[in-house]
Amino acid sequence: MSRTLVGWFAGLSLLAGIVAAIWGLASAITGGRQAHGVVAVHCADIPHKLPLEVSSGSDISVAGALYRIGDGTLLAANSTIAEQVASHGDDLLMGICAFAAGVLLYRLFRSFLQGQPSLGRNPARLTWLAALCLTVAATAPLLPFHASSLVVERLGFTGSCLPFAVYSGTSVVLILAAVILFALGELARNRPELMEICHRALNGDHQRHQ
Repeated sequence: MSRTLVGWFAGLSLLAGIVAAIWGLASAITGGRQAHGVVAVHCADIPHKLPLEVSSGSDISVAGALYRIGDGTLLAANSTIAEQVASHGDDLLMGICAFAAGVLLYRLFRSFLQGQPSLGRNPARLTWLAALCLTVAATAPLLPFHASSLVVERLGFTGSCLPFAVYSGTSVVLILAAVILFALGELARNRPELMEICHRALNGDHQRHQ
């Protein structure tokens, strides 16, 4: 792998982290500005005796009540700022964690370019990357769950409509990535010579192309 390519990876990692952070923050701010409007949350099916009213297509008739659209997604009018921000909280959390991961990857790649791969920081960076993956996988779905709890409690359906957290295949992938990153971090911590081998191979490739 050429030094130029490693430099590109470093820059792209940092750029992707910055873009993700802006996206997550913008999503949370946009949600907060939609207070008193309609908020979408997840909730288990509620009894049919409750007044439900869903119009055709994707248009929802809002009259200050709770509406079900058939897939566990519920819409409620007159939302609060807390409900809107919490419903977009997973985006904010993922954006923050992606920014931190971008910074860590940038410094990781730069350490090879600067000839300092075995100063003891890279194993810690890999471990922190694993921790960020676990954080997103485990806690990101809990923020929309909190929004669901707020909406259900506000509407008085606490005993009839149970909120639930939505875990997807992304959480499984992130957990697997965390395990791999943690293993790599421990390997780099216990075998620092491996970092030196990667650095020498990179420099050797660079010298052959000069």
